[in-house]
This record gives sequence, C-alpha cells and structure tokens, in this order.
Amino acid sequence: MSVIDSSAKAYIILVNYNNPGDTIECLESLLKIDDHNYQVIVVDNSTEPCIATFKSWASGSFIPSKESAFPEYVLPIVSKPVDAFFIEELAIPQLTQELEHQVIFIKAAQNNGFAAANNIALKYTLKFGSSASWAWILNNDTVVSHDILTAFRSYAASFSSPKIGIVGTKLFYYKHPEKLQGVAGVYNPYNGKTKHIGAFEEDKGQFDNFNYSTFNYVIGASLFVSLPFVKEVGLMSEDYFLYYEEIDWITRGLHNNWKSGFLSRGKVYHKEGASIDADVSTKSDLADYYICRNMLIFTINNLPEYTFFIRASLLIRLFIRLVRLEFTRAKSVFRILFYKRTLKEKFQ
Repeated sequence: MSVIDSSAKAYIILVNYNNPGDTIECLESLLKIDDHNYQVIVVDNSTEPCIATFKSWASGSFIPSKESAFPEYVLPIVSKPVDAFFIEELAIPQLTQELEHQVIFIKAAQNNGFAAANNIALKYTLKFGSSASWAWILNNDTVVSHDILTAFRSYAASFSSPKIGIVGTKLFYYKHPEKLQGVAGVYNPYNGKTKHIGAFEEDKGQFDNFNYSTFNYVIGASLFVSLPFVKEVGLMSEDYFLYYEEIDWITRGLHNNWKSGFLSRGKVYHKEGASIDADVSTKSDLADYYICRNMLIFTINNLPEYTFFIRASLLIRLFIRLVRLEFTRAKSVFRILFYKRTLKEKFQ
C-alpha cells in the first residue's frame, strides 16, 4: 500500500539564519530539479535583513555568485523573476487558501530555533497539503541533484507499509563530494553520543540496500516526512532549539509504530555546520552548549531510565573541559548538570 500519491505536491522546507548566500545557492539547485510539482517554503529566522536580499534575488536585481562547487546542479542561474511571495509569520493563520507560488518566503516573528521555524512551514503544509503529501525538510546549506525528487516519488510509491513516516537520504560533504557525511545515525543512550553511519566513506553502493530499521534516526539535514506522520506524532519538538530534533521526532514516531525508510538514489551535498559556525573538525561554544543540553532534554523526554547515565556523562565532559581550560564551556555544562524540567504536552 502506497502512502503517497504520485500527483501530490511536495513541500520543500528551508530555514535561513543570516545566511542568504547558501540559501540562494540551494534555491538555484532546487529550481532545476526535474520534478516540477513542488513548492519551496523558506522560513527566515534571521536577525539581519536577509528578506531584502531574497527579494532582490527573486526580482533579478541581485545576481548570485556564478561560482559553485557543483555547477552542474546550480548553473546556469535560473531566469528571473522567480515566482516568489513574501509574507510575515503572523499572517499565515489568516490564509484561507493555498498560496500558488513556486517559492514562499516567511519572515518568522522571532527566532525560536530550528524546530520552531520548520513548524511554521509544517503548519502551512498541514493546512493546505493533501493526506498523501510529504514535506522535504532540507538544510539551507545544501545543493541537490536534479533527480532526487523524482527518485523519491518512485521510491515512496513502492512502500509496502502505510506507516513509513520519515525517509532519509544520502548526504555527502560539500567540500569533499566523494565522501559521505552519512546515511543514518546511531544514538548511545548511556553517554548521549551520536554516530553517523557511513561517515567519510566513499559511496560505492554499499548502502543502496540499506536496512534503516537497525539504526536510531535519520540525519536531519535532509529528510522526507509524511503529513500523516506529522498529524499523528505531532510537530517537531521546540524544546531543543538546535540539535536532537530529528532523534526526538523519530523516537516519538517509533512509540506510535512509525517506521523509517532510506532513499539511495539522488544526492544531497551538505556544508555541515554553516549555520552556527561549526565544521566537521570543531564545534563552536554555541554548538557545544546545545549538544550537551539537548542530550539531557532528549533523555528526560524519551528515555528517562537513562537519565543517571547522561548526567554521569556530562560530569565527565565537565572534567574534560576544565582540564582543557575551557572555562566558558565548563560553566555551561555545570549549569546543564542541574537542569530540571517537567514534560510539556506541546507537540500537537
């Protein structure tokens, strides 16, 4: 039984935070994909005037860079103007019919984090999308191959179960396109560490028949999610602000008997960490804070029986940061160690 209608519109969701250059490069690649039955929704969380840049790009008065690591997917620059529409977040609930534009830019009222921004777009898709529709949540610092949406439709039409709710994709490093960033992730509930399966491997087809059921989560930089999944499981949790959203979402799905899938065709190239000044080899203080904080929140929310082990792991991290004389990070971990909260029923 298929859970997607091949004629259903796909909704592609990007979140921009002070990074219009990467977002525009991503948009240029999306506007060249060979399936045209989609709508792109860009939610702008920025503190800088990025909307003005996007308006200039859509009208053609701003010419984006003609240099790209993937000219075959980004160039030539699409002809302008682009069929784009700009709207404020607070105006979305008042809409009575779907906006018939190729690209919609939504200015968030405030930056409440990655999950909250995605939820703005997901609420729009839930309001206007069909029961067979999917949303493709895609990091803005990516470039995609032309065939990926067509490949996804073909793959989804072959589903044997109606409860495949989230589908991951192959992710490649933008700066090292021959190497995988990963195809899925494993989460260790004892120390909160995550590991990407296939990271730094060359793609030789070793994951083309990948069994997703043996792993813990999809990688959130590129995931397809069905609207029935969102309706039953709820929106992305806004507790995290940044990181762990996808692990939380898929874990909540598992509790409702939802399964995950994996799209082996099509490619997504990811500039990992561009949105918060973190790269493969090092994490910023901000990234380090949210990783430590959110592993505890995730555990309290979903795996409370492991809370003792996570607090012990944080204590070890505190000691390591003190040894390294990383006092700012040590102070953050110390505060996180004594973090307490109650579960919030706010996902629906």
